[in-house]
Amino acid sequence: MTTFELKPKPDDLNAWAKKYWDENPNELGLERTAFDAGRRILEESDFSAKNLENIVRWKSPRVIHHIGKNDPEKIEAALRKAIDSSASVQEAVSALIELRGVGVPMASAILTTIFPERYTIIDFRALEALGTC
Repeated sequence: MTTFELKPKPDDLNAWAKKYWDENPNELGLERTAFDAGRRILEESDFSAKNLENIVRWKSPRVIHHIGKNDPEKIEAALRKAIDSSASVQEAVSALIELRGVGVPMASAILTTIFPERYTIIDFRALEALGTC
């Protein structure tokens, strides 16, 4: 069995993150906007399409046009399920992927912006980093 080893070393991560933000300042703004939207969903029960769009724009701007095709009540119901403390991860993800433009990677991004201490993004980049792609 192969042991996973994080590369770069944990002590170097802040320097790499700073380098990325310095080279991609627009990305930092998109990320801040997305995490602010996640906070508003959780703390203010603001289940608006605008908050969802801000998260989607950060994760994958090419699918933003799909979000507007969702009924606002369906968006609200999915986001309510996502923050429901009695819902399982599977139930939260299932509710989110019922929305147009949302698959598992996007659902993980939405959950990450709402609960950054609990979730992380799962997509091909994450799977590649783990050596599973």
